[in-house]
Amino acid sequence: MTNGFNIPENIRYEMTWEVKEQHVAKGVGLDVEVLSTPHLVYFIEITAHETIKKYIPETHTTVGVRICIDHLKATPKGDYIKTIATLTSVEGKRLIFKVEAYDSDGLVAKGEHIRYIVNKEKFKNKILKT
Repeated sequence: MTNGFNIPENIRYEMTWEVKEQHVAKGVGLDVEVLSTPHLVYFIEITAHETIKKYIPETHTTVGVRICIDHLKATPKGDYIKTIATLTSVEGKRLIFKVEAYDSDGLVAKGEHIRYIVNKEKFKNKILKT
């Protein structure tokens, strides 16, 4: 139990993404159509968010505060990426995930991602005041 939320540890969630034109690393020193690291990070963040979504009320959400991944190999446009997030630790509102990504040829990325549970309205009001 964490601050009124009953979130079990070691829950796992996975999502599959097609690497499309808008996800490739063009214009950043490469002229090849492979998955960009920023899009890989996005895929991982969404997967982690979805992992615990059903365990918190609609008045709350999670925000990413840290991500540390090793992007191990290139994935070409047209291939698919499977992202996996496993909740390894719940420390109050702090959620720690082991994250991985695979394409048709194997491991693409691995690392750790930290998210916090926040009240949507309070978070929004805090941001609007700054």
